[in-house]
Amino acid sequence: SIDQLGSFPGDDLQQLVVRLLVDLLAVAATRGQTVTRLAAMLRELAPKVPPAMRAFLEVTQSLIEGRPQDSVSQLREVIARFNDPEALYYAGRHFAHLGAIDDAISNLARAVEGGYFCYPAFMGDAWLENVRGRPAFEQIVRRAEERHHAAVKVFLAEDGDRLLGVQTPTGDAA
Repeated sequence: SIDQLGSFPGDDLQQLVVRLLVDLLAVAATRGQTVTRLAAMLRELAPKVPPAMRAFLEVTQSLIEGRPQDSVSQLREVIARFNDPEALYYAGRHFAHLGAIDDAISNLARAVEGGYFCYPAFMGDAWLENVRGRPAFEQIVRRAEERHHAAVKVFLAEDGDRLLGVQTPTGDAA
């Protein structure tokens, strides 16, 4: 429950909030009747999270409440203070979803160069549809694919799959 959020350590709380945001956005996109409840949940959650995460909640709330331009401008402010590659990816997908193509491309490129190159995410993320087929995006995806396959190759060469007890899909075997 939201009341339990104060008991999570900082990093765990941030991970929980990010996961919650992703889930909230997915629900909001598919169930228009839940928008009022989601907005109320976000307002309730906001005081219980660190200020940086609160800013992301405000971006999400603007989107859920049907204020896409507010969401874009808020995200521009928030992301200017971040260098975390995964956060940049999520910002890029958010911008793409809202049609802020230049912002999307810029943040997705920064994400890949910063170390977030989860090629399957780039390929399967429906929120990136507005940028697919654009040369700049396709170049970013190619770079993510190259870096992804290089990482898989090193992972397998160092017996990472055996050490962690995981199966690596044969298509990822670089």
